Amino acid sequence: MFKQIIVNQNDAWYKSFSGNYADSFLYFICLLNYFSGFKNIQDYKEKTVEEHRVLLNNLAVANLNDYFTRMHSKLPIEPISPNDNEFYYNQRGAKCFFDYTRQGYLDIPKLKSNKERGAIYQVLSVGFFGGNEQPCVTIYKDEQAQCLLLPKELSDWAFDMVAFSNIGGNFFPSDVEFGYINGRYYAEIL
Repeated sequence: MFKQIIVNQNDAWYKSFSGNYADSFLYFICLLNYFSGFKNIQDYKEKTVEEHRVLLNNLAVANLNDYFTRMHSKLPIEPISPNDNEFYYNQRGAKCFFDYTRQGYLDIPKLKSNKERGAIYQVLSVGFFGGNEQPCVTIYKDEQAQCLLLPKELSDWAFDMVAFSNIGGNFFPSDVEFGYINGRYYAEIL
């Protein structure tokens, strides 16, 4: 019952607290799960104190291990070694130059008012060239994957997208609207 109140009925609190104090909170949830495994107090009393310690500890270790496995990087990273070619193909099949300054830029229209719409592209992935120095997107256009650079002003957006993917978020492929209005670039997942 207590577990249901804490976890199932108060979802926002659970997510907020577990994000800030993950280890302690996961142990607390593990303790609730341990107690909920007993049908009544008599089942609980049948175990010795030592058995309770071992069973709870094993459950806690398994839960923490599962948590950290889930939190580990979800991005499939394949190292690319330089070869005789000046380019390689990324995981989405788009041509990428080792010297990323040879890559083209995504065409982003300048808008005159909020009533206008930006350019909508089918984005397959978001990433960076170099040590997070140049954001890029892989889009599907003209029946092929194309890797294009983004303006540096969209670096924060690109970093957020990569961070979400890294923890298992799967936003792409998605349609994304890009535009430039009032002196600022924007990207919005539709």
